[in-house]
Amino acid sequence: MTTPTKKTADALSALHKRKAAILERIRRAETKLALKNRKEATRLKVLIGVAFLNGLSKNPELDAIIRTTLDRTITNPKDRAFLANKGHLLKDHAKHTSQ
Repeated sequence: MTTPTKKTADALSALHKRKAAILERIRRAETKLALKNRKEATRLKVLIGVAFLNGLSKNPELDAIIRTTLDRTITNPKDRAFLANKGHLLKDHAKHTSQ
C-alpha cells in the first residue's frame, strides 16, 4: 500500500520532470528563434550591401556618401585594410591603414 507521503513525493517528482521537459522545450525554442533572427539580420545586411554596391557605379553621389561613411565608421585596422585593398575607402584615407 502506498502512503500519502509517498504519493505526494511521486507526484512532486513527476512535476519536476515535466518542468525540466518544459524548460528544455523553451530553451530549444529560444535557440531556434535566435538563430532565425541572426539569419534574417545577415540577409538584411547582404541585401542592403548588394543594393549599395550595385549603386556605386551608377551614382557618383552615392559612391561618395558610402566611402565617407565607411571611412568614418570602420575603425578596425584589419577591416580598413580589407576595404582599402578592395578600393572602398577614400583614396587619401586609405594610407592611414598602414600606420
